[in-house]
Amino acid sequence: MDPKEISSLISALETARSVENKRLLGVCVWPVIRNSIFSILEERTMQTSSRRRAEVRPFGSFLLFLSSLFKFRRGARLLLTDAKFSEDINGALHYKEYEALSDLFAADNVRPMVAVFGESKVKVRGQGAVISFEFIKMLASFLAKLISWIHSPKSVDKDIKSVLDYLISSGVEVESRAEIVRKVTSNIIFVSICSMLISVFLRISKPKKAYVVCYYSLVGMAFCAACRNLNIVVVDIQHGVSGKYHRAYSHWNAIDGKLPNTLPSEYWVWSKKDYEQLSAWCNSSSQARALLKGNIWRDFFVRSGQALLAQQQWSFFSSALEGYDKRIVITLQENCLSPLLKSVILNSPNSWAFLIRVHPSFISSSSWLSENELPNVYYRESSNMPISILMGMVDFNITMWSASVYDAIIEGVPSIVTTLKGRDYFEDFIKDGIVFFEFSYSEVIRVISECK
Repeated sequence: MDPKEISSLISALETARSVENKRLLGVCVWPVIRNSIFSILEERTMQTSSRRRAEVRPFGSFLLFLSSLFKFRRGARLLLTDAKFSEDINGALHYKEYEALSDLFAADNVRPMVAVFGESKVKVRGQGAVISFEFIKMLASFLAKLISWIHSPKSVDKDIKSVLDYLISSGVEVESRAEIVRKVTSNIIFVSICSMLISVFLRISKPKKAYVVCYYSLVGMAFCAACRNLNIVVVDIQHGVSGKYHRAYSHWNAIDGKLPNTLPSEYWVWSKKDYEQLSAWCNSSSQARALLKGNIWRDFFVRSGQALLAQQQWSFFSSALEGYDKRIVITLQENCLSPLLKSVILNSPNSWAFLIRVHPSFISSSSWLSENELPNVYYRESSNMPISILMGMVDFNITMWSASVYDAIIEGVPSIVTTLKGRDYFEDFIKDGIVFFEFSYSEVIRVISECK
């Protein structure tokens, strides 16, 4: 399903049926139901790929969690993030939002705490404390499976089935209905238990304010609920696509006069368009607000001199590209190139360089790239350098629908989106003429050829 279709269905669904502010262990379940079901429907229209899977080590995760408890500082700001939201600078990985928040609130004289999943090799400067939530995640997952097996909450099952019935009556093809009910119910139980466990940590650490990168992950929603139940303001820091057709950022309405606690209190957004869209519904609730903050990481990256260091680090690669007439980056959302993107590469002049950037959630390189070592195609360097440095080296950005479009706009680089999902997400930018939507490889090549 396309984002615009999903957005219309969500709006019609919430208008047609009364959405209750139902809770399980203090967690509002409707956002979990909505995000889970529409995420499943979205994924079924996309190619499948191999994501990186963390090694499961229960005992090691428990010891890591215990050691983390000695690092926390009462009253500090707390950031929930993941190692994939990090940047390589001179061979060291840094949490992007952590660095930016540390700079923004330098006057606090206390660096934020960072909550992550699993053991991370990411560097944290100064006094920063890294708290591992991997054990909480694993324990919540185990308990959710156990509870689901012993007794599935009937009222929750009923709500999920009601949503699916509505979608089917609206002409949506819903396969494996029973499997979707089982999966979404499990997600609700997981979020509820995970929130309860995170609450224990929050009661001890008493953070001044909380921040989350990608709130709509299951752990992100659990984190939001735990924070808001304890009257801790929780901020979603934009990390990727937002906008009026993203299922997690559009058409949220108050339920019984209250915004569900599985949503953040604040949204820090990159662009004026995203700010206007979020403000449209945030303003209807006194419990949420959008703030136009820009890309806080990129601002810090430039202001602190880190960008200059990264430019020096990757100057050898920039020099290697100087002989090409066109330099095009292809930012992937999958671990593989689509047939359209392969055709663009194979049918373009050899004087064009293609820089493939693999998404951090996936394995480091596409098998097609490994098997076809083309002299004008690069993927190792472009997948590891900071994206703002990469965009500064190229003339065009091609993507299915990734948030690299924002990075390209900041650096003055035009983008082409090649999927209906990209067309919907960047509809306003396409209308403004700074993003192109093309559905055939010949048209992609034509647009690049004609742009100077």
